[in-house]
Amino acid sequence: MKKNQKKVFVLLLLSLAISAPATGSEQNNTLFEIEIFRSKKLPVFTLTIGENCAEALFSFDASLWLPALGGLHLSSITDTWTGKPVEHRLNALLVPRPKRDGPGPGYRAFMANLALMAVSTANYWFIQQKTMQVDWDYRPTWSDQKKRFLGFSAWRFDNNYFGVNWTHAPAGALYYSLARNNSLNAGQSFLYSLAASFFWEYVSEFREVISINDQVFTPFAGFSIGENFFQISEMLRAKNGGFVAELLSWVCNFPGRLNDLFWGRKSILTNPPRFAATEDIFGTGLRLAGGWQATGSGRGLWLGGESRMITIPEYGLPGRQSKWLRQNSISEMNFDLVLAPTGNLEFSASTIVAYLGYFNKNTTADDSSGAKGISFYLGPFSGFDLSLQKYRDFTDRMAVVHLFGPLADVVFSNGDFSLHGRLDLSLHFSMIEALALADFARNNDLSGAKTPLVEQGYYFAAGFGARASLAWRWRSLEIGAAWRHLDFNSLQGRDRFQESIYNDFPLRDSARNWSLRFIWHIKAAPLHFFLSWERFIRSGWIAETSAHGRRDRLVAGFGSFF
Repeated sequence: MKKNQKKVFVLLLLSLAISAPATGSEQNNTLFEIEIFRSKKLPVFTLTIGENCAEALFSFDASLWLPALGGLHLSSITDTWTGKPVEHRLNALLVPRPKRDGPGPGYRAFMANLALMAVSTANYWFIQQKTMQVDWDYRPTWSDQKKRFLGFSAWRFDNNYFGVNWTHAPAGALYYSLARNNSLNAGQSFLYSLAASFFWEYVSEFREVISINDQVFTPFAGFSIGENFFQISEMLRAKNGGFVAELLSWVCNFPGRLNDLFWGRKSILTNPPRFAATEDIFGTGLRLAGGWQATGSGRGLWLGGESRMITIPEYGLPGRQSKWLRQNSISEMNFDLVLAPTGNLEFSASTIVAYLGYFNKNTTADDSSGAKGISFYLGPFSGFDLSLQKYRDFTDRMAVVHLFGPLADVVFSNGDFSLHGRLDLSLHFSMIEALALADFARNNDLSGAKTPLVEQGYYFAAGFGARASLAWRWRSLEIGAAWRHLDFNSLQGRDRFQESIYNDFPLRDSARNWSLRFIWHIKAAPLHFFLSWERFIRSGWIAETSAHGRRDRLVAGFGSFF
């Protein structure tokens, strides 16, 4: 055996010995062996194992060795070809192995979702049965069930209440969370949510149509919502921010924290550096705020929040790098709630998750221990938007699932000055209030039209979405502008009672908004003052009938970052 091969063999044995105590670990040592022996250039290794750390000197991609070093502190890594230390913080890449002797993550995730499905199905058939009978279209006979299982004739848009249909999104987030919190990755957790949705539609609700809209909202919106709450919770745990941070972590991910308490799992994130590298770039982290809103229809108490999680460890750190990503990269969420004395209610929420993609940076260290230069990300994303507005004489509702589309994110920094730009485009599936319906119904008969339109005033649509934002920051001052456009075109056919539809006219709506925001970070306290202006424009068309509306709002208040 050659000298280099002997060193590789010795290092392999030591690596396997290191990983041996973690019985049932999620790490795949077989894959590790394959990666080693597929390497054409055998590098020179020196491995020193101490009581609490391992020092490794090598000259190829460190990620190949992370499975073997999981759970250890990697104190120094040096490239033996150049003699220079690796630029980025590889500590942030190490994933501590959960200490457990129980079943594997896939089994735990399966059992958790199975238990939830059993409880939900029991509730459907033993508690809510009388309520659900109105949705029954199929008998428990072979002839009827054959139609449901064989072919797509049972795939229809249902006519449930708007509130019932959009809440399949948080239901999907729960399915997703039960898998994600059992150490499965985002892709595997999405498949669990998708499988749970199919089981519910085909088996639990075997007397109903197979709802197309539920099959979209549950896995796709559930993925975007679930991943955001998971990342927020894990970030708060990793930062060890005290009682408030711990409480917020439980609020954001109660099923996951309960699951961890049962299995004795610690945070699957590595440590604070994963997020700390970018916590000062445009509010990366979690921000909660409160204030007062003024609109043309009155004033009210405004409560809101937003989060921005960057899970690219090298993001915001000095150095030059270009790489393709294989994990979720950017997760963002924002929400606001307005409570008015007049009884008006406004609620909106938005989530996005960018996954895979390409990352490039060319930055150098500045005098403030930060980085100056440019960082760029380009990759696919999906997301979910919800808007509910209820006034005394007007209601507007929309729930949008951004199925997929490209997202570009760029940050330029130079000392105290930073500039952040964002652009994303998407194809979406949605439920939308028909804005022109009231005017159209005054002069037209709605008989034979889409069932949810006639009964609930909304319809299912597909369309195109675009968003752009630009934020400028100098020291404690931040100014930002954003724009969004959504168009909605009704989906024809596949109504629950399609055989009775003879007036299936098309509908079209659009929603646009512009916003400006001013933020002043107060250095003496973990607070900031903000002032924002936003304009909403809604339009709707049915045949020759059109309707349009515009609303401006001004919000001012204080917030805090976590």
